[in-house]
Amino acid sequence: MFRLKLTITFGLAIVLLAFLASQLVANAEEAAERDLVARVERSHVAWERSKQLRDLELKDVAAALARSELAAYLGFLQDRRKDMLAVEADAYRIFPPPNDAAILEQRERHIREDQGKFLADVAGDLADRLERLRGPNAWAEKTRAATVAEFEKTIAICESAGVNNCVFRLSYFPLAALVRKIRADNPYGVVPDLVVLADWRDIGVADADRDDWSDDDKFAGDFPIVREVKREGSILRDIIKYRDGKTYFVTAAPIFEKGEYRGSVLVGVMIDADVTRDDASLTGLSVGYLDGRDFFRSDLADDEASEVRHNLPPQTDEKRVQTIDTPTIVAQLVPVTGNLTQNDVRAVLVARKDDVTGSLANARRWIWIGAAVLFVLGIVAMALSSWIFMKPYVQIDAGIYEVSGGNRTYVWKDDYREEVWASLANSLNGMVASLTGRGDEMQPADAWAENLMEETSDSEPAQRDAG
Repeated sequence: MFRLKLTITFGLAIVLLAFLASQLVANAEEAAERDLVARVERSHVAWERSKQLRDLELKDVAAALARSELAAYLGFLQDRRKDMLAVEADAYRIFPPPNDAAILEQRERHIREDQGKFLADVAGDLADRLERLRGPNAWAEKTRAATVAEFEKTIAICESAGVNNCVFRLSYFPLAALVRKIRADNPYGVVPDLVVLADWRDIGVADADRDDWSDDDKFAGDFPIVREVKREGSILRDIIKYRDGKTYFVTAAPIFEKGEYRGSVLVGVMIDADVTRDDASLTGLSVGYLDGRDFFRSDLADDEASEVRHNLPPQTDEKRVQTIDTPTIVAQLVPVTGNLTQNDVRAVLVARKDDVTGSLANARRWIWIGAAVLFVLGIVAMALSSWIFMKPYVQIDAGIYEVSGGNRTYVWKDDYREEVWASLANSLNGMVASLTGRGDEMQPADAWAENLMEETSDSEPAQRDAG
């Protein structure tokens, strides 16, 4: 009965300690989850700062391009367009299509020979515009005369095909050269993935990465930021889905020359792995981008993305930050806005709850597993201790039964490890010897008993003195 009570008491003590430890861990788990939710709910601040930095870098790129030689070329194409169309009409009248190589060569020769004054005039005009933009060192790399001669040749060649060809040559090639330098030197902290030039008519005339792209009269209709920049006369930002199906953060800057609006430049950074990686490093969270209810760019695990899609809050006209809190993740939805945003693009910042609570949840499981193991080991230890401790008494008790059964010659062994057991055996041997008349066989008192008697007798005078 005693063993049963001891086992129950031990078991209850183990359960109580495990419960208390489990509750402490559970409280820590809840606190960690609250901290995680609070951190995610503040994450839009870090993301917005990241976007603001990116917008400022794009603004610097766009402003630099707007102040560049592109202004001279666009101003030239606008002011000289009627003259160039007249030369084109004359060349086409004399040498009508088809525009095969022979016809183009004849037109070019005709323009060189019969339009020499025109070529010198327009080439000099373009050189003057460049000189105003470049300043005192305008001809440090190439002389003005060499530049004018090169322009005369270029205009004669492009006019043989038509004014639109001149627009292409005098917009794409300067734009592509500037963009190559920006991408190589990276002076602004961001490398533009998209650079497109529009003229004063809001017609797209050059894409820095497509040498077969020009004269797109639907450009402003597809991307209203171009018209808005012309109307506002200031740098604007937006987010657009471009012709390649990819989504870009963009900034558009107006281009002025001689105080007149000459066109605009659209600069963009594609929302790709570099963008999500930068966002993730700043926020410390997994990042994805939604268009409506579908991810078009995501570094989220498949289960995280699925959890977000299945728990998206209802769409509202008001663009505001929203939070998703599920048993497995907590996410922040941040609307991606611009000056003309007409989309439902949102940045998704996600944290897995088990990243911060998983170890604590495991600790709770291990507490109960450890408690069960400790209980089993305790029972085993108590059983072994009881067996080891009780075995001598069982042997001594068996000897008492022998003597009481009539075995007057029985002798208890006194080779036990503990002195108390050996002393008890010797005392029993002496008692039996005395009762059976074998007094001479009585064993001397055990040293353990003698010491105990001496300690007892020594303590009595001390107690009397203290009294």
